[in-house]
Amino acid sequence: PVGPVFILGFSQGGAYAYSMGITHPELFSGILAFGSLLPRHPYALFDGDDLQAARHLPVFIGHGRQDRALDFRYGERSRERLEKAGFSVTFHAFDGDHEMPAPLLKKAVKWMESVAEETP
Repeated sequence: PVGPVFILGFSQGGAYAYSMGITHPELFSGILAFGSLLPRHPYALFDGDDLQAARHLPVFIGHGRQDRALDFRYGERSRERLEKAGFSVTFHAFDGDHEMPAPLLKKAVKWMESVAEETP
């Protein structure tokens, strides 16, 4: 048996991580998205029913306040939309651009460890 599995993505990869995690929640223990956005119609691969079915998945979002590729507001809006759908979201804003800084990655690892401890 394989232990907890997380799906992680940065930038466009974060949108794919959201999409795959939400459309296949049975495969994952959590979703991590860095400098990304939660896709909306017509670009989303999921619908409202998929969001409801996946709401048990915890989500970690990291986004730079000075992100010039994907404005910080996209990260905030993703968090708000997920929380409204019933997801537990851990949101980390950091002073930086479109990047995954080492301190944030350390927080992500600790988050995954805590989620793994709670996973049956």
